[in-house]
Amino acid sequence: MLAYLDAVSARVCAACVGWVDRIGCRDCGSHEQLIGSQCGSCRLSERLAELLDDGTGTVHDRLQPLRDYLLSVKDPRTAVRWLKRDPIAPTLRSMARGQLPIAHTTLDELPLSMRTRHFRRLLISANVLPEIDVFLNELELALAQVLTTIPEEHARLIRRYHQWHTLPRLRNRPKPMTTGVFANRMRNVRLIAAFLAWLQEQHLQLPMVDQAVIDRYSASTSGRDELRQFLTWAARSGLCVKVEVPRVRNGPPQAAMSDEALAELTGRVLADVALSPVGRLLALFAIVYAQPIRSSVELRARGGGTA
Repeated sequence: MLAYLDAVSARVCAACVGWVDRIGCRDCGSHEQLIGSQCGSCRLSERLAELLDDGTGTVHDRLQPLRDYLLSVKDPRTAVRWLKRDPIAPTLRSMARGQLPIAHTTLDELPLSMRTRHFRRLLISANVLPEIDVFLNELELALAQVLTTIPEEHARLIRRYHQWHTLPRLRNRPKPMTTGVFANRMRNVRLIAAFLAWLQEQHLQLPMVDQAVIDRYSASTSGRDELRQFLTWAARSGLCVKVEVPRVRNGPPQAAMSDEALAELTGRVLADVALSPVGRLLALFAIVYAQPIRSSVELRARGGGTA
């Protein structure tokens, strides 16, 4: 432990000033980053030698870059803890022993999770696995899982849409897919699946979709933008007729006039002696509150008479 100062006020350990070490790594004597009876570096080196052993007592040559990469981390204790997590340790052990290929396909069989994603990225960073678009790869895996939960007829249609419309555009992106794009794509898949399920509930199929069907569906749901893309693709593919999906306006409605223009118009209405009191009131309702004239003329006084 660095608990003493020498003659020039430099920090020194207990052994340097003649005290017997009570705390230190059993292998190298270091007092830094201890984990039990070992320092982080020695514990990590020991753990990697066990996990990456190819069965001959040596580290598998394909996994040697991973060993070097992990031993270079700033705090080896974090790597030790990471290696304890499932499915990291059993997967690395099986790769080293030749029971699983050292390839992306092995990780594709693991549960989709942030841990698996980090595992894959670490193997890429260590030059054990080739570079890929991680989120794009996960999108295809997640899509395959979702399609097993819906009717096969719907799954075939969504798979075809993804293969010929979505995937080419994603592959042509100049940058790797982000978590936001991944989440949005998965949301869109579920929205399309929900639309196809709704059609089935209405005893309809995609070739039977017309404008009346779309208007009825759009009135009761959101997610129209992706539905528009899907139906445009379907029409171009000869799967349905061309229809118009109402657009969803993003954000609050924009004022048609500035505050200054509204104030000027209000002043003109108040000063216009040609307007009757009722006409002036209706105009003010329309200007200030954006209330339709039809709604204003239907107003009644509290006593039941006309306004």
